[in-house]
Amino acid sequence: MSNSYKKEEIETAINLLRENGYVVKKLTVGQLEDAKECEDCGFEGDCAFCRCSICIIQ
Repeated sequence: MSNSYKKEEIETAINLLRENGYVVKKLTVGQLEDAKECEDCGFEGDCAFCRCSICIIQ
């Protein structure tokens, strides 16, 4: 499977989700870092300055 084929599949999937009312967003590096930190501490802690949005996503 070529990279362009994968990219087309991803774009098709994203469009399908958006057409059905879903919000599709790619997480930033900072959000992924914070999400890992939240996971490591059992999702317990101060979320005031957390970028991960896990509590919003769940």
